[in-house]
Amino acid sequence: MTDDKPQRALVAGWFSFENCAAAVGDVLAKDVVCEWLDLAGLAYDVALAPPLTGGVDYFSVDPGSYSHLVFVCGPFHKSNLLQRFEKCHRIGINLSMVEPVDSWNPFDLLLERDSSSDTRPDITFLSSVPRLPVVGLVLGRIDENAGRPGSTYQAANAALQQLAASRPISAVSIDTRLDVPSARDFQTAGEIESLIARMDVF
Repeated sequence: MTDDKPQRALVAGWFSFENCAAAVGDVLAKDVVCEWLDLAGLAYDVALAPPLTGGVDYFSVDPGSYSHLVFVCGPFHKSNLLQRFEKCHRIGINLSMVEPVDSWNPFDLLLERDSSSDTRPDITFLSSVPRLPVVGLVLGRIDENAGRPGSTYQAANAALQQLAASRPISAVSIDTRLDVPSARDFQTAGEIESLIARMDVF
């Protein structure tokens, strides 16, 4: 890293690669690290891959535009990302190092979650995501044989789904039937009633 390189970080993680099953923990850890960078006054971009939006494509950006590469969260192994940003100051945070760090550690600074030499608490516990109302969504089941006209139930279901999508909520679909394979997550009426009782809105 040269002294005249612009001070800017690229934040990357499993959320930076398509089809890599980024989990909520990856995104929460990313948000924590971005808060730290804001506090430090270091400008940054976040490498995001579809379906996530709002970031940059790590393979399209100019590596010379960054002084730091910060890889966040999850199991870590060899990646072409490291080669592409090899001239950056590389930092690993909240990682599970797959290989022993005494034989392979590509980071200038490593604050791992766990490795062959150290363990630390998961930084996702530091996240401050606002809690949303949890809403139980029970849709009408269309069954012409039971006297339930399809058009009426389809319209009602569509209205409920549209309402749920228009609000900042966490909607939980609840199937109240016990006699079909698709609903066999629940075995008894008590299980369904217990779930409904936990909802903020039903």
